[in-house]
This record gives sequence, structure tokens and C-alpha cells, in this order.
Amino acid sequence: MIKYGLLTADDEMASEHEVYDFLYALVRLLKPKVILETGCYKGGATLKMAQAAADNGCGEVQTCDTNRDMADATLKICSGLNVGVHCCSGIGLMPLYSNVDLAFIDSSGDRVAEVQALNLAPNGVVVLHDAKRPQYQAIKTLRPWKAIWEIDTVQGITVFQS
Repeated sequence: MIKYGLLTADDEMASEHEVYDFLYALVRLLKPKVILETGCYKGGATLKMAQAAADNGCGEVQTCDTNRDMADATLKICSGLNVGVHCCSGIGLMPLYSNVDLAFIDSSGDRVAEVQALNLAPNGVVVLHDAKRPQYQAIKTLRPWKAIWEIDTVQGITVFQS
């Protein structure tokens, strides 16, 4: 367990537990039918979003990782939930799904290209993790976003709505 001030994470690669809680609440609130995640790592965020979708009684999570072991670990912890796990890059996942209601972008790939390639539903929401990194600032101008909400956490979270 790693502490980042008041936030906690399983290790230096994992999203913070509080981010998982935020994603759970967002899925409960928005009731998305199609949820895409890039970079599932060990499945912590995937599990929380899938649990929220199950609690909503609707929605599926589609996620990916380029590391087969991480994809398999995610599939294992999400057993019994409406989750599809793909061993591919985020860019490889994008063309497979249209009308994406919620996307959690957290891969080790080109996140700008991933957001650009997203087939978002009207009013679709994108959550960008590690948003404080300078290379992701271009996402703010990729689309005519209706809203952008920057949350000042240690790594930064930005929420975009199409």
C-alpha cells in the first residue's frame, strides 16, 4: 500500500482507491450502458465500475491491457460481472465500440490518440487519470467539450463531457 498524502494506492502503477470510489459513484449516477477503460492493470477500477453497473442493473465494462497477465488478473477478479477484457492497446479497443457513454482513460499508451479515437455517445463522459501530465493537455482541445472539470488530486483527474 502506498500513501499519496490522504490518498492510497496498491502500488505505484495502480490508480488511487479514492479514484475507484469516484468511478463507482460516477457509474451509479450516469447509468452508462457502454463503459470503456484503457489500461486495466490489475482490475481495481474495472471491478468498481462493473460493480456499479451491476448495482444499476445495466451496463457493461470493456477494458484492455497490453500485458496478458494483467488482462487475466482483471478477468479473474471481475468474474461474474458484465466485463469484457481484451489483450490489446487502448487504440485497438476504440474501433470495437460505438456510443461509449463513459470512458476511463488510464493506459500507458497514447491517451491523446485514444480520446481522439473514441466513439462517444451524445453527452458521453471521459475521465482522464494522471491529467496533470503535460502531454495530456492537448485533450482539452480535441473536441468541442460541453464541460471540463479538473479535479486537483495528486495525479490529477479531468472529466470531459461531449
